Order: sequence, then C-alpha cells, then structure tokens
Amino acid sequence: EEDGEDGRNKVTDSREEEDRKMEGDVRSSKGEIEGDARSSKGEAEEESDSEDEQTDEQKEATRRAEMRAKLKKVIRLVISMNSVSDSFEERAARIAKAKDTGHLDLCGMKRTFLPDQVYRLKNLRTIQLDRNLLVGLPRELERCIELEEIRIRSNLLETFPPVLTTLQQLKLFDANGNSISTVPSFIDGCTALTSLSLSGNSLTSISPAVGSLSNLHTFNVSYNRKLKSIPFTVANLQTSLTILDIRGCVALEYPPVLESHLEEVKGLKESGANKRGGKERGESRAGWDEDSGR
Repeated sequence: EEDGEDGRNKVTDSREEEDRKMEGDVRSSKGEIEGDARSSKGEAEEESDSEDEQTDEQKEATRRAEMRAKLKKVIRLVISMNSVSDSFEERAARIAKAKDTGHLDLCGMKRTFLPDQVYRLKNLRTIQLDRNLLVGLPRELERCIELEEIRIRSNLLETFPPVLTTLQQLKLFDANGNSISTVPSFIDGCTALTSLSLSGNSLTSISPAVGSLSNLHTFNVSYNRKLKSIPFTVANLQTSLTILDIRGCVALEYPPVLESHLEEVKGLKESGANKRGGKERGESRAGWDEDSGR
C-alpha cells in the first residue's frame, strides 16, 4: 500500500511539474507575441513618419518609378492623333525658358492642370494660360512669390481663385472669357492689384470689398450680361481708377455713383444701353470680341 501511495504521489508531482512548465511556456509565448506586436507597431509608426517627411518631389519620383516598373515592357509610346496637344518636349522647353526670362507661356495647350515644374519657378513674374481647360488655379501657385501678372483668358473658371490673395506682388489678373459668377469679399486681400479684367464672364455680383483696392487703375467688367449693379464703394477709388469698363452689361442700371463720385475717371467706357438704364438691349457682343481677341 505504501508503495502504491508513493507511486501515485510521484505521478501527481510529475503532472504538476508538467503543468507549471506548460504555463511558463504559454506566458513566454504570450510575451514574445506582445513584444513582436509592439515592435511591428513601432516600425509602422516610423514608416508612417518617414512617409510624412517625404517632400512632394520625392513622392513624385517614387510615383514615377512605380509607373516605370509597371510599364517596363513598353519600348515605344505613340501619342499622335489624339487630344494630347502639348508635347513633352515643347512644354519642357517653355518651362526651361521661363527659368531665365521669368515669363511662362502655356497658351493653347489644352491643359487641365499646371505641371508641377511651374511651382519651382521661384523667379516667375508673368504667366499666360489662355485657351486651356483650367477650372481653377491651385494653392501651390503661392510658391511663386514673385508673380506679378496672371493671364488666364478663355478657360473654365467658375469661381474667383482664392490663391490670388497669397500673391502679394500680383498687379494684373486677366480672366476674360471665363464663367466667374462673383467677385468675392476676399478680393480685398489682393492689395497690389492695379488691373482687374473680368470681361465676358457670368458676373451677377461684385463685393463692396473691391473698393478697398487702393492701387486699382483698371477695372473691366464689360459684357457681363447678368450684372445688375456696381457697388457704391467703387467711389473710394476715384484717386486711382482711370478705366472702368462696363460696356455690354445690358442688365446694369446706370449707377448714380458714376455721376456723383467718379467725374475724374478718364477712361469710363459705357454702352448706349447702360446710359439708358438698361432699357434697350440692342448692343451686340462684337465689341468685347474685338477687344479681347476672341
């Protein structure tokens, strides 16, 4: 009996020892898993931080490298006879020239967006974007801090570009022949503007803030057929404004402010319809077409 009891005790002790060993192994494995998880999380966070620290140029280079890797079997690219109107060579040549001259001409290239290289032209002073397919101007344009003139006629703009308020050297903005519906209140941020031309758009309103543009000498809103009024604050510009063009604004009631406060405006241009309070609608758009070259 004593021998049997000793045997049973030995078996019990052996099982308890195995249980303790198994429990230790479980705790060890759990610790290893948690450690691996923390390590993976740390590596992921470091990778995320690294991605955030990448510059736009690095991201673009990475994107192009990935694209080349996917198209590694392509040995010839043919892009003739389609809507791609600007060759890579021509666009690159124009941008390269702009580095020396400070003037960039991308007219008539059917662009829907600006090339990234434009934002690296730190000495860019004038840019011409007429006859493209642009619906706006990107925020990145604020990097061109020396920009003085923007001509963007005959595009697809429907709103006044907010980025203009960040360009403290901007003196001329010509957006004739677009579909801009209003001159917004933030126009007062364009303090250096001397010429604002919005002929042939879809203007229905002009913010009174335009009256704060103390350097403005040319304000062209001709042939905006839905425009009904000019803000009274335009009278604040009588010491600077020399040209106010309201030809072809057939819905515009003749603003009394023009009679009582702008006697000194030398280049006031107005249509016969405007003079008669918008009652007559006989003037065609030919005048705007002739002036704008469209």
